Amino acid sequence: MFRTILTSLILTCLLSAQDYHWPIRAQQSLSATFCEYRTGHLHAGIDIKTWGEMEVPCLAIADGHIERIQIGYKGYGRGVFVRLQDGNLAVYGHLELFTPALEKLIREKQKELERYTIRIEFTPDEFPVKAGKLIGYSGTSGTEHPHLHFEIRDSSRQALNPQLFYPRIKDTRPPILDEVQLIQISPEDRINNSKKSVIIDLDKTDKQVTASGPFRVAINAHDRANGTYNKYSIYQGEIFVDDDLIYSRVFDQVPLKLTDYVDQLYPGRRGKRGWRFMSMFTRNDSCLFPFTPPELTGTINPEGLSTLKIRVADIKGNQEIKTLDFRKQNLAFWSIENSDGQYTITRSYPENAY
Repeated sequence: MFRTILTSLILTCLLSAQDYHWPIRAQQSLSATFCEYRTGHLHAGIDIKTWGEMEVPCLAIADGHIERIQIGYKGYGRGVFVRLQDGNLAVYGHLELFTPALEKLIREKQKELERYTIRIEFTPDEFPVKAGKLIGYSGTSGTEHPHLHFEIRDSSRQALNPQLFYPRIKDTRPPILDEVQLIQISPEDRINNSKKSVIIDLDKTDKQVTASGPFRVAINAHDRANGTYNKYSIYQGEIFVDDDLIYSRVFDQVPLKLTDYVDQLYPGRRGKRGWRFMSMFTRNDSCLFPFTPPELTGTINPEGLSTLKIRVADIKGNQEIKTLDFRKQNLAFWSIENSDGQYTITRSYPENAY
């Protein structure tokens, strides 16, 4: 509850402090959201649909100046970095063209260096921009399909969730929570009598779990939005045991230096829809990953019969909640009796006195 209230306060403060223009002359519809899985990194922004169109005008979201132009075959492709007057940095990726003055400068620089890949930095007075004014055109540079990759970073190199600044993106559809993966901490422990991690389909009725020791949780969940078939990352995930919050992730921001730690957030196993499981725990042998309070480790100790509740939500507050029961499972034990040289070996299951 505290985390939810805190997130709402952060959202309110951001929206009240900023009034940014939409960065492209296209409707507010997304093909990808913040912190989705990418090979080797987390998605540090949003992808805005152009519905197959090329060279859609891209606009400055606020007053500022062009700080950098970056040209490459991969990554952002043709990217522009706009430093805003409030100190934030707006990043536009996969552009096809810049303004004529920038295009002329780029061609001269490429000719001078005799290569396509370049990076040019500017002083604040060289290319000032005004809110709503043209800075370039969308395209497919560095990618396959036409769209605009867009980021907002703060002055301390934190990538911020751009959806926090654009509350008018329409979304009335709740996320979908498909499966839960339960992962043993100790190799001696069992979950549903299995030595390996267990995946539970939350759409099925039989969702009771037996566990012989502490375990952790990963979830297979994704979000949907109005007017598109794209699958998005969720904005928030929470786990409760008997109504006590034991873990929470909120995707509001991430330090850029941690966007390479994608395997800590998405351990690698895929669910039934092909979406990667998201870890809902913090490992002891790793750096503290963002999006969660440091006191919550996500370790579940199944003492007695309890209810495990998983809540996922999108940035609009649409949510899905699913539950399962779990209880501690005592492992079977062996005993040996010697009677006149004959040995009897017995395996006992204390759970059902068998």
